[in-house]
Amino acid sequence: MLQPFGKILLECLADLVEARCGESSRVHARDICRTSRMVKLRQSSMSAQLAPGGPRMEINGIAHIQITAGRYDLARAFYCKLLPFLGLSQVLDNEYGYYCVGGRTGVLISKPAPEHEGERFVQQRVGLHHVCFRARSREDIEEAHAFLNALGATIIRAPQEDGWAPGYYSILFEDPDGVRLEINYVPGKGVFDTEEKAVNPVYPRSRE
Repeated sequence: MLQPFGKILLECLADLVEARCGESSRVHARDICRTSRMVKLRQSSMSAQLAPGGPRMEINGIAHIQITAGRYDLARAFYCKLLPFLGLSQVLDNEYGYYCVGGRTGVLISKPAPEHEGERFVQQRVGLHHVCFRARSREDIEEAHAFLNALGATIIRAPQEDGWAPGYYSILFEDPDGVRLEINYVPGKGVFDTEEKAVNPVYPRSRE
């Protein structure tokens, strides 16, 4: 059973996750202000239960992800289709890279240093393992599967449920450089949903 602090934190996380984006997939200023007010209210309630030692901060998601492509032209062509499909809007496309923003984050695809051109991603090497985008429904996962098939993407695993959280449903695929990508849908409160079965602590084989 969650302690009072955990319950308050859970409510805060749920509020942040439920914050909606506009039609252009950008976060409106009023959404940011509303979220900020909710966070401050939660923080005032949590302050008495926080360990002493100074101020704390609470992040508001992941601002952006930058992926260096070994074969930039192929990667750009791939992400030029994938990112708009996911609801992100292009804000940059020049000699520096291709950048889209939406869904409370940004994704930048950039060129490699000359000595690394043509190299492929190695998932088990130190650093990034994979990138996962959050969908809003199981139907979105099925639609993504059809889109990726039409795109000719390398699909590692078709949509299925995993034991990461109650109802966790996802698809795994790769970009042209072998960067592992995922789109998932998690209903309810995910790993914080104490009304459902416990999260499977064993990594599914499909993650390997």
